[in-house]
Amino acid sequence: MITSKNKNMAAASAQGNSPRNGFTLIEMAITIVILSLILAPLYGIILEQRTEKRAMQQDSIDKSLLTSLSLYLRENGAYPCPADATLAADDPNFGQEMGRTVTLPAAAQTRCNTALPVNSVIQGDLPVAALGLPFQAAANLQGRKYIYAVTNGLTGSTSYNGIGSLRILSGVTDTRVITATAPFVVVNPGPDGRGSYSLNGGPASFIQCLGTLVPPEGWAENCNNDADFRDAPYAALDMDNINNSNYFDDQIVYSIAKDESTLWVMRPDPANPGRMNMVNRNDGNIGINVPTPTAPLHVQGSVRVQDGDLNVDRRVRSRNFCYGGTLTACAP
Repeated sequence: MITSKNKNMAAASAQGNSPRNGFTLIEMAITIVILSLILAPLYGIILEQRTEKRAMQQDSIDKSLLTSLSLYLRENGAYPCPADATLAADDPNFGQEMGRTVTLPAAAQTRCNTALPVNSVIQGDLPVAALGLPFQAAANLQGRKYIYAVTNGLTGSTSYNGIGSLRILSGVTDTRVITATAPFVVVNPGPDGRGSYSLNGGPASFIQCLGTLVPPEGWAENCNNDADFRDAPYAALDMDNINNSNYFDDQIVYSIAKDESTLWVMRPDPANPGRMNMVNRNDGNIGINVPTPTAPLHVQGSVRVQDGDLNVDRRVRSRNFCYGGTLTACAP
């Protein structure tokens, strides 16, 4: 005889032996933890790859900007004037030089701002129109416009001497000076865009430069309208935490490395407008295969002039002097 008690026990037993239709909360929590442990390193790798890709893109853009500035300098004997930073991309004067009254090249072109001293610094936007670049080149990958600062005297062929007055400081908070004679600087304001305008926004799109420390925070030094700028190595950048003392998302370029260096400077050729001479900045002697040169150019070995003249204003002194129609005629 089957009683109601037996029926209930049988039903309970059947339910207990039936398969479950899902996971328990504990099982789901364990699964989530395991997945997070697997995916966390992958996320870091993906983020690092994206950062490196962005840095490579920006480096390529920086090189194209330097190439354009170099070509402008070669063709005109001076650097371009800054453009009006308050103009949006749809303005007909966008990217045009401010203060440029004569179309370059011109042998007697004066600096952009004749009311200011030659060693003063003038700032604005990159003059992309004068550089022959598309309007998009005026802004970084986040759409914030570059800041372009240049030594006033280097914007005119009549005052150009190749020696700038911009000072580049090393690192985010360091006081070391990389150079005190940079001719120009192009500042990429980074994702936060401090001190810059947006490409299409006009005056209302300006993001204030809000540095409050003395001396200013690293990023603030690049947007406070003075002659000092900071260059921090990529490894030192902290672009994730704006409240971190090492926060710095700017990238700057300040030298046409292929054309100028600490030893050589480009200067206009007065006899050939539009051409540039490479002039040595060194006041001492230059030695070639000579450890201690005793003349402005001291060479140990042979000097050859091919298909040209060797002009000497005074005397030529030599222990042996040979003249012949061919090189073999003067062979030892």
